[in-house]
Amino acid sequence: MSRDAVEQMVGRAVIDRAFCSLLLASPADAAREYDLSEFERRLFARLRAGSLEELAQLLEQRLDQLPLGRPERRPRETPMARARRATA
Repeated sequence: MSRDAVEQMVGRAVIDRAFCSLLLASPADAAREYDLSEFERRLFARLRAGSLEELAQLLEQRLDQLPLGRPERRPRETPMARARRATA
């Protein structure tokens, strides 16, 4: 999960009661509006919390456990790798 998307969701939940209720009742539905990968969406769908504070803690734990980058995206090709491929 990108920290930016998580921060946006939690920030919105603090000021928007309807969104907060949706986030707690159905995190997957609330996350649909944000730029998350499919992998991140599946992780989000499994979150269950009774309060916004608990949800924020769970999200922080998940962010700390995830590998850097988005798993289903291919790594960027470096300029050196492109040059090698072009000359091969």
